[in-house]
Amino acid sequence: MIEIKGLCRQYGDGTRIEYQDTVFGTDKSYALLGASGCGKSTLLNLIAGVLSPSSGQVYIDGRDMTALSQKEKDRFRIEKIGYIYQDFKLIEDMTVEDNIRILEMERVDTSALSDTLSALGISALRKKRVSRLSGGEKQRVAIARAMIKKPDIILADEPTGNLNFQ
Repeated sequence: MIEIKGLCRQYGDGTRIEYQDTVFGTDKSYALLGASGCGKSTLLNLIAGVLSPSSGQVYIDGRDMTALSQKEKDRFRIEKIGYIYQDFKLIEDMTVEDNIRILEMERVDTSALSDTLSALGISALRKKRVSRLSGGEKQRVAIARAMIKKPDIILADEPTGNLNFQ
C-alpha cells in the first residue's frame, strides 16, 4: 500500500504542486490523469524517492519513505520498485542487454533476461546499441529493465507513449 499525506513539492521558480491525501491499495492498478505539467511525473518521482517533497509524507507499506536518507531511498527503489521512466533513462552507447545487466551492479538477478526480452518481442535487439533503436523499442527495453527485477511496485510514467500496437 502506498499512502501520501500532505504531500507538496515546491520548485525554486515558485511553482508549487500540492497533492490530495491518497491511498493506493495493494494488488491494484491506478492511472494518473491530468493535463501536461500538472505534476503526474513529479508524484511518481516523489513516491519512488527520486525527489524529496517540500512537505508531507510518502508511506509504502507503513514505512515513512520521506524519513529515509537518499541512500536508503535508492536501495529501496532498487529492491522493490520497477520504474519505467518517461524518458527511458537508458545508456545510449550500450546494448540492450548491457542496459539491463547493469542492474547486476546493484545485485539484481537478471537471469530471466531472455524470457523478459522474448515476452516483450525484442529478443532480436539484445546485442543492438540503444542509440540505434526506435522510440518504441527503447520503451520496451525500459519496460524490460523494470520488470526483470520482479518488483513489488511498478511505477510507469507514460509507459505506452512510444509503443505501436498491432
